[in-house]
Amino acid sequence: MTRPYVRRPFITVLFLSVAAGMALNALTIPIRSAPMLFAAQHARHPTSALVSGGDSRPRPLQDDRRAAFTRQVQRGDAYSAKLAAELALSCERYADHTFASTLHRIEGANRPVSVKAKQKAVAEQQRRSCIGFDLAALSTAVELARLAYRSGDLHAFAWYIPADASLPELIARAQAAAALQDPVALREVAVFFERRVDSTASTTYDLGDDLFVTRNIIRDAFYLAACEFGDDCGPSNPHVTGRCVDAGWCDAGSLGDLYLAYAYPPADADSLLRTRDLIVAGVRSGHWPSGLWHPLGYDMYSGE
Repeated sequence: MTRPYVRRPFITVLFLSVAAGMALNALTIPIRSAPMLFAAQHARHPTSALVSGGDSRPRPLQDDRRAAFTRQVQRGDAYSAKLAAELALSCERYADHTFASTLHRIEGANRPVSVKAKQKAVAEQQRRSCIGFDLAALSTAVELARLAYRSGDLHAFAWYIPADASLPELIARAQAAAALQDPVALREVAVFFERRVDSTASTTYDLGDDLFVTRNIIRDAFYLAACEFGDDCGPSNPHVTGRCVDAGWCDAGSLGDLYLAYAYPPADADSLLRTRDLIVAGVRSGHWPSGLWHPLGYDMYSGE
């Protein structure tokens, strides 16, 4: 059965404020000391901005994320701090202090009972791997993400983009991140397109061959490109599970299914796939469509 097209709001990561003075749960290395541990380790062994993931690379989010979070914190490098932050924030809906509210929202939504049953099943499955995450852990995750960003690691370059940031410098960093051919870095480039201050959701980019796309299509095409370089884009992908739990879009078996079945009408879906293919080719070759990095009307000399 064909599902009706519904415009998909972008999934914005909720950055929680750090709760000062809270008592934190004990870990092998206490969460309270995680940012200090990272800073000390990074001072002794500075991490190159071109660091590769090694054996800390992301894996499907199906196991005990709390234990995986602890392991990444223990590594003490910028890349692992970024992964630890992602693990924790992927549990935002399913944490010890938020899961009841998540179930309450599902129950209170105006959706068929069959859809709510699917939402609850996915939420409960996610909850099992998120037991042990609380507000303190999520707050610490935000601090770890901030430290990874400040380290200069390309996997975290778009965590914060000041309004007065140099756009040419940011684009250069985005291109360098894409060149890593690393799924975490490619997702960060997607975040860059979402947050760049020179365009809005409706800003147009000319990718050539009569392909005109919005910033959001480029963003989602980078997420799909990350799938081609090893990202987990199956049913356990946080975007897939999150949209099921939040919006009832529960029949997508992959990130591609989510975009094509729910997020984009057919014409835009074709543009999305064409843009993904251009990005994958660009990542592999280093040659990009001339209009990918600058929206229509961009002045390359003034940077505006």
